[in-house]
Amino acid sequence: MIQTVYDNRMAKVGLSNVVMDTTTTEITGLGVAHHVEECRCPVGYSGLSCEQCEPHFKRVRGGSYLGICSGCSCHGHSTSCDPFSGYCLNCQHNTEGPRCDKCKLGFFGDATQATPAACRPCPCPYTEASRRFSNSCFLDTDRQATCDACFPGYTGRRCERCAPGYEGNPIQPGGKCVPIGGGPQIPEKEVVCDERGGRKASDGGCRCKPNVQGPSCNECATGSFHLSHRNPEGCLRCFCMGVSRQCASSSWNRDQVQLVHEDAQRGQFGLANSANTQTVSEGIRFTGGSELAFSSFHLLPRDVYYWVLPERFRGDKVTSYGGELRYTISHDAFPGSPLLRGRADVLIQGNGIFLEHVTASTPLPGEPTTFVVPFREQAWHRANGQNATRQHLLMALADIDLFMIRASYAERPSET
Repeated sequence: MIQTVYDNRMAKVGLSNVVMDTTTTEITGLGVAHHVEECRCPVGYSGLSCEQCEPHFKRVRGGSYLGICSGCSCHGHSTSCDPFSGYCLNCQHNTEGPRCDKCKLGFFGDATQATPAACRPCPCPYTEASRRFSNSCFLDTDRQATCDACFPGYTGRRCERCAPGYEGNPIQPGGKCVPIGGGPQIPEKEVVCDERGGRKASDGGCRCKPNVQGPSCNECATGSFHLSHRNPEGCLRCFCMGVSRQCASSSWNRDQVQLVHEDAQRGQFGLANSANTQTVSEGIRFTGGSELAFSSFHLLPRDVYYWVLPERFRGDKVTSYGGELRYTISHDAFPGSPLLRGRADVLIQGNGIFLEHVTASTPLPGEPTTFVVPFREQAWHRANGQNATRQHLLMALADIDLFMIRASYAERPSET
C-alpha cells in the first residue's frame, strides 16, 4: 500500500509514475541485477532464490522459511528419498548429491544419464591409486576427463608430465616427479589487496572483510556473492530460502513493472486502510497519462488510506531485491490543514511477513513529489518497529499478496 492521506483536511491527492524494478533475461539497457542472487537449488526447488517448487514436488511444512518441496527424483541411482526434504538416500554407482546428480570425488561423467557406468574413475593419468596424481577431475567440453588438482610437481591435462623444477616420467610404471635440487627459488611477490574486500594489514598481508577470502581479499567466501566496496561485509550472504548456500550474482538484466491505464479500466486498483479491513474501488479515476486520482474521502470512515497496487506488482518479486520502487505523489489541502507525519508510506505483505517503509519527507500540498524506495533491508522495518533483515525482505518479496502506497495525507481529505 502507498499512503493517501497526508494532512488533516486534504483537497486532492494523486499517484503517478509508479515503477518497480524487476529482472528479465532480455537485454533492456537498464544494467545487470548484480544484487540478485542466483542460487544452486537442491532437488525439488527452482527460482533464482529457490523460492518455488519444481514440477511434481509440493510444498509441505517444515525446514526453513517457506517450508519444504517434497518429492523424489534420483536419476536411477537410488529408489528411496527422505519423506520431508525429498533428498535421495543411499546414492549408488559412484554418485552423490540430493538428486544423485553428481559424480563422487575421484570420478567423472554425467550422473544424470541414469546408467550404472555414468561416473567413471579419474584417469590422472591412470586410475590405480598408486599411479593417480590428482584426486579429482571433471567431464570437459570434449566429453573427456580433465584432472583439476594435480599433486605438487605434476602438470598436464591428466597430470602426465612433471612441472618446472621437477623431473621424472609419471607415464612409466612406478614413475614419479621429484624436485630437481630442491626446485627453483621463486621470488615472493608483494601482495596487492583488493579494496572492495579488505585492506593492507601491518604484517604486509591483507585483512579481509567478514564475507571475503583469498590472499588479496578478492573472492567472496563460501555462501556469499557480489563483492562490493560499498558493503561493509564485502559480499552478500546467500539466502536461497535456507535450502542452499551456493549462489552467485544473477546474470539477468534489470526490468521494470509500471502502472498502466488498463489496470484502472479493469478495476484492479483500490483503496484500503492500513489494516485492509476497509476497501474502496469506486471513484478512482485516471486523470491523464499514468496518474490516478481520488476525491471521495468525505464518503469514507475517517482513517489513513492506501492505494492497493494491482496484480502486476504482486506475486513472486524476489528479483526486485537491490532495485527500487519509484512513484510520484501530488495532493492539495484545505488552508490551515496540518500534515500527517511519521506514518508508513509503503506497505508490503508476503508469506506472513508485514514490512513498512517511511519516507524521509512528507509531500507538500500543490507540489508533486517523487519518492525512491530501495528494495534493501536497511530501508524497511517490521510492524513492531524492529529493523527488517535480508531474510525478511526476500521472504516477503517471494510472494507479495498485498502492496500498498499511502494515499491519504489528512484526517479529512478531499481528493488524492
